[in-house]
Amino acid sequence: MRKLNLYLILIILSYGCSNSDLDDNDSNKFTQKDLTLIAKDNNQYYQIDVLNNSKNINTTNLTETLGIEGPYKVLNTSPSLITFFKAGGNRFQVFQKNIITSETYIRNQFCDLGNQEGLNFPTNSDKKLISFTYEVNENSTSNADRINNFIRIYDKQTENCVKLLIGSGELYFERTTIVNGENIYGYYTNEHSKYAIFKINLNTNKKEKELVFDGNFRATIRDNELHIFFYNGDYEIYNADNLDLKRKSNLDLKFFSEYPGFFKTQFIGNEMLFKLLYAQPSPVSYGPATIDLTTGEILTGLDFNLVAFWRELGGLLNASVGITTYSVDLKSNLVVVGFENTNQNNKSGGVVYSNFDGEILKIVELEFIPDKIIIR
Repeated sequence: MRKLNLYLILIILSYGCSNSDLDDNDSNKFTQKDLTLIAKDNNQYYQIDVLNNSKNINTTNLTETLGIEGPYKVLNTSPSLITFFKAGGNRFQVFQKNIITSETYIRNQFCDLGNQEGLNFPTNSDKKLISFTYEVNENSTSNADRINNFIRIYDKQTENCVKLLIGSGELYFERTTIVNGENIYGYYTNEHSKYAIFKINLNTNKKEKELVFDGNFRATIRDNELHIFFYNGDYEIYNADNLDLKRKSNLDLKFFSEYPGFFKTQFIGNEMLFKLLYAQPSPVSYGPATIDLTTGEILTGLDFNLVAFWRELGGLLNASVGITTYSVDLKSNLVVVGFENTNQNNKSGGVVYSNFDGEILKIVELEFIPDKIIIR
């Protein structure tokens, strides 16, 4: 499977325009939302809050305040909660911080594993810590049922850990699960080489339902609906509680760049945010776009090309720049893109406020290079 790569280095010549020119631009009149950025520099993790129309920029060294050191997997499974997971031996270490209240939670380990049990990947809800694990069935006579997949659910309040069997087969990476309230949904290939979705209630700690399909797909959750987009063009919507089929149609998503499994997204009416696969060859693989779920028409994003966008940004900064990440708030038509200034010996970065027209509304230059952007 082709690895999608956002990172793009462009050598840019000055266009004779300065950053201050943005102040006189009518397009600069927009609602600037607060941001929280996560950055890593010299094995130190930082939280940068861009607040009050970027008049207040607060930087917190999370390595010093929380003790976060070394490589961590950073997850943002709810709007206000940042979680750092680190695997070591047969356990996960976890650090959590509420970016609004600054409340923290730290566990050096949760859910002791059995001798034959291996770690797969972690995730979390607001109240629970979750690790997916596996055991090898040495008595198996086929590869199809050789791996048994489990989920371990840790309640932060009661400190109780529950282990549930998901099934035999291949359970992929964290992108193949999604948390919706106190339910978690996952995607895996079962022992019969079918593509399956399971639903687990994190309150009752029970596997409630499972759907099995012949064809591969990508899926997401909208409120109480499970939307499944099959590679053959079929589009099916299920009740997210009981997994009963509600309706089905056909939708051509040939420019859809999401991996198989679950992805998080946003909706407005029939409009859905997705990653638009750019025509190749191209120095960047995809960018933000929206699609009409009734007609299949791409509504926005065709004019927002990250290559052209960063040519303009490089001209404004008179610099070589690199794209690091982006985040979208669909309701406000806001696209915030992280960048790296590669001209300097001590690399710096920042974020750009933009929209689906590709306008550069505001540039906020920072000491650190953002790896993750949260629009608050």
